[in-house]
Amino acid sequence: MIEVIPFINERNKALWEEISNSQLSISIAESQEPNYGCFCQKNTATIYVTPYPNPASFTHELLHVKFFKDGILAGGCLKRSIIEHPILKDYITQETIEVVSNCMEHVKMLPQFLAMGYANNEFIDDYNEKKINCLLFSYIKYQYKYGNWRWAFDRIIGTIIVMKADNNPFHNYEKYLNGFMKLAPELYTIVVDFWVAWLAYDIWEEDDLEIGKLKDFYEGISVFEKGITELIKVHNSLKR
Repeated sequence: MIEVIPFINERNKALWEEISNSQLSISIAESQEPNYGCFCQKNTATIYVTPYPNPASFTHELLHVKFFKDGILAGGCLKRSIIEHPILKDYITQETIEVVSNCMEHVKMLPQFLAMGYANNEFIDDYNEKKINCLLFSYIKYQYKYGNWRWAFDRIIGTIIVMKADNNPFHNYEKYLNGFMKLAPELYTIVVDFWVAWLAYDIWEEDDLEIGKLKDFYEGISVFEKGITELIKVHNSLKR
């Protein structure tokens, strides 16, 4: 059994107590990956840690668990909608679904993380890593225009969201975002509109947990689905 003490400090103590004193059964286990992680299901949550105690990384995972505890499941709703969709499930990969869902939580978690006294560069392990480069952009562009359109379509969605969610202010993605806007203007607009709608939704305000506002955001997921589906249908009709 892994003791929680090395992962707790004055910054995350209150959050740990909030979660550990809730109805969730929370446990800590050794990660099989070189990074921290978590898994939540029903009334249980497991935080996976490395042999090197890092309160900042632990806090990051606690905030993911808080999402689950508080019933903020917009990312999960998006996952389920795509996986169960008769068309989208064949065009948007599980990897991209996970990336988008994770980014949705990250952008809402970061203000809380900073308010607890942690530094911006402690939030994610790959803080200094740019999420795209010229080589990758050129490859996606080529595949979208001349090669594996389905792969590129999926990759564009995930890459736009990852760039939008990057919390490193020194990473300038303007030329790549403009490039995707020119390459796939309809897809770009659908993805960015979805992201803007999510940014406008304040999950930490009780008023925004009202049924009406939840419904508004879930309708945004429906708009995203319909827009992406229509693009796929148009593409497929042109191939005939």
